[in-house]
Amino acid sequence: MAEGLRPRAEAGGGGPLPGHQDDHPCPPTRPTDAHPVLIPIDCGDGFTEAFYACPESYLDPAVRRAESAWTFLEPGVEERAMTELAADLAS
Repeated sequence: MAEGLRPRAEAGGGGPLPGHQDDHPCPPTRPTDAHPVLIPIDCGDGFTEAFYACPESYLDPAVRRAESAWTFLEPGVEERAMTELAADLAS
């Protein structure tokens, strides 16, 4: 898949989400847990991870506009990623 397609804020992809602070002024009032959520291959919800089995969906600008992660990309990255993705899918 096109390297520039994954936003920097993706888990394991280079740092915390923009605006996140470890010393947040409103820390959680109780302990929290994180649990993995399995995403079925035919998930139609439209969130970023739901398209892992149909990356061609990202070629639709409406799909990308519906996901906030695309707003974190530097200028030009989205266009370059879509060009690379289209070439990958055509090969």
